[in-house]
Amino acid sequence: MANNDTLLALISETRDEVANLRDNHLLHLSEDVARIVTDVEVIKERLKPIERHVEDIQGIIKAYAQKGVLMVVAGATAGVGYVQMG
Repeated sequence: MANNDTLLALISETRDEVANLRDNHLLHLSEDVARIVTDVEVIKERLKPIERHVEDIQGIIKAYAQKGVLMVVAGATAGVGYVQMG
């Protein structure tokens, strides 16, 4: 059977190994998070032209929609005027 000194040495060794594993794990996590932050910034930069293009398309659609609504209102008004004249 192991004596107290041997058990204490094993416990200390295990504790040191666990601390080393923890530190290595935290280091890798930190590196991964830094890499993810960089990737997100690159993706944001790549998306800016696409977002501007979408905004341009939305502006065009909005302009044509306003013209379409105006034509419908004008047509309805002309139709009402024509019916009243007849």
